[in-house]
Amino acid sequence: MSFTEIMANGNESATPVAVSVSLNYETTETFTVDYALNAVSSTATRGVADDFDFADGTLTFNPGETQKSINIVVNDDAVIESNETIVIDLSNPSTGLTLGTQTTFTYTIEDNDQSNEIDFSVQTTAIDEASGSVFVTVKLNETSVSDITADYTLSGTALGGGVDYTLANGTATITAGNLFTTIQ
Repeated sequence: MSFTEIMANGNESATPVAVSVSLNYETTETFTVDYALNAVSSTATRGVADDFDFADGTLTFNPGETQKSINIVVNDDAVIESNETIVIDLSNPSTGLTLGTQTTFTYTIEDNDQSNEIDFSVQTTAIDEASGSVFVTVKLNETSVSDITADYTLSGTALGGGVDYTLANGTATITAGNLFTTIQ
């Protein structure tokens, strides 16, 4: 008894994922084998609101059956992240049954989220010195589930330090769930 394949991969929107376990011969008896997440080797996080949902369990092969499937529900989140792995191990075969060489299966979740693009809402602006403050809007192309930061540097012919303006180089932060912030 072993996994049909030892690895596979797919886009995080491809769900559920069916992982095949095979018995290499038909039998007249019922056999079982346990399967469980190898949390130490996996990089993805298990949970309904996390990367995937999966319950450890036992497969039962009835007489004449040679193949069973384990289902993994992959959660298509909006988090920009590296590809992550789910590792499942087979163990504890029924008496009279031995495990084959392919007892560990690795599934790689390929992230499908695009990186955010950060930009100014307008590239240039001009005001009369007597007009007071100017607000510069920094925007994202889509919301993020985490804060996005970008450093900015001032340049040009105007003098800083309170002569023409008081703003210094800094960092703009667009908080999670928002599309923009302003620099003043």
